[in-house]
Amino acid sequence: MQWPIIILYLLVCLVHAVLVSWLFVLPKYHRERLAFQLGPAPWVWYSRLLLAPKVRVVGRCHLPSSHTGYLYVANHESIVDILVLTDVVRRAFLMKRSVLVTPIGWGTYLAGSIGFDRGSRRGRSGALEQTLEMAKRAMSVIVFPEGTFGHSDGRLREPHLNLLRRAHQEGLSVVPIGHAGTRRALDGQSLPFHRNAEIFVVVEAPLLPTDYPDSDAFAQACWCSVETAVAAARGQVPSGWPYS
Repeated sequence: MQWPIIILYLLVCLVHAVLVSWLFVLPKYHRERLAFQLGPAPWVWYSRLLLAPKVRVVGRCHLPSSHTGYLYVANHESIVDILVLTDVVRRAFLMKRSVLVTPIGWGTYLAGSIGFDRGSRRGRSGALEQTLEMAKRAMSVIVFPEGTFGHSDGRLREPHLNLLRRAHQEGLSVVPIGHAGTRRALDGQSLPFHRNAEIFVVVEAPLLPTDYPDSDAFAQACWCSVETAVAAARGQVPSGWPYS
């Protein structure tokens, strides 16, 4: 019974993408906030109708009101992370180019998201610099330092911390986020999906680059804070797979 719902959902996404395509005529760094309201915000609404996740958030008070000057750093379990964090954080993403070119991705691109090609070192380096520029000029960005979904047994992957080191050099603060439960809604990006998954999000206080002596110390502190938030989030969702 899921396929008719999925096909209808994808058609809605495609129509939505076409309707917001006119935003491409607006200049980059000036269209992002409007594009978010017309693109990702409605997408979140009808995506939640499809999945109906039960999302609880702790630490929402730590989310900055400013649209610029921050990176948001989180663990990565599932493509549902994008839905949940778009709803909670309401900012752009650094994501795989393959996601960015889908109908869902068009709106996030217009709202400031950056695409990268994992197979290209030059492409990754360029995406890093674009992410910093976007965060400074128009829209803060959510990043997944693991680079892909965590291990199937729940272990986090070894993070790539170069972007966090550069954030320290550029004077960007970092908001660590940990979450649990999205993999139970959709395992990575593989069907079937499961409605009514319990998802818990923990937002830690922003880490300021001026509080750390060098970029390595700052990057390690950011990821340690994510690990702490993940442990707290997993303690609030039902036990069992994939958090054995």
